[in-house]
Amino acid sequence: HIFLSCIAVLCLVNVETGASSELATLKGRHITSIALHEDGTLYALESTATSPFGILLKLNDSGELELIGDTGLDALSTKIAFDIEGTLFALSEDTKDLSTLNIDTAEATKLHTLDDLDMSSGDFTITEEGDLIYLSHAGQLSLILIEPDTAVILPTGTLPNQGNMYTGLAYFEGMYYALDEKLEMVYTFRLDTFEPTLLSRHSGPFGPGDAAACPMTPVEPSPSAKDVSAQSGSGQPTGSIQTATTGTSSHEEIPDSGSGTPAETDD
Repeated sequence: HIFLSCIAVLCLVNVETGASSELATLKGRHITSIALHEDGTLYALESTATSPFGILLKLNDSGELELIGDTGLDALSTKIAFDIEGTLFALSEDTKDLSTLNIDTAEATKLHTLDDLDMSSGDFTITEEGDLIYLSHAGQLSLILIEPDTAVILPTGTLPNQGNMYTGLAYFEGMYYALDEKLEMVYTFRLDTFEPTLLSRHSGPFGPGDAAACPMTPVEPSPSAKDVSAQSGSGQPTGSIQTATTGTSSHEEIPDSGSGTPAETDD
């Protein structure tokens, strides 16, 4: 499954068809990014009118968004994603800083500044091997190899730019899913072969949002992103992607937990 968060609505995108369906309304919230922990808990960054910094929230067992704390990271330009070990990473486009976030306190710890990364309103995800893949708004992909003392950025390829408005990237069982909000398209690709395939068109609504895949469980490593000569896996994974949009189909409302007034956004 892939989840999509588009400001005020949480959606599910089917990885076999690309079709989206609404799960819940995030009532009175301005959610800018989401991530799914290995235990299935959904975490989110929220932008509020009272602070320029992103507020870290989690969806608790009662179905309410629970306040964790202020991250100190820019609310509108920061995206979050979990690795397979349950570490929450944050990538801030305003500073180009890669950080980790403490999921109990929301405290950010800076790891690297990615000065050479061309960033523009995109999204990132993390593979089983711990590599980061960044997708820019225009469809440019970069592989980011994280080492203790440095980060190596490798240009990987460019997705078709018919819509030129990619806002969501998710990784699920060896396959990447890129969501173009302008034309409501879903592309799939693997890094070892990089042959982008159009999964669906006009299958949204997607809207400006962030994508996250269902939690990965430890598996035999897929062909390493670092070894472009490796043989690709076969078959199409099943499941769905979760997203948030501003559609109007029937859904359950998630009440405002009172962590702040949502910031105004452009329609």
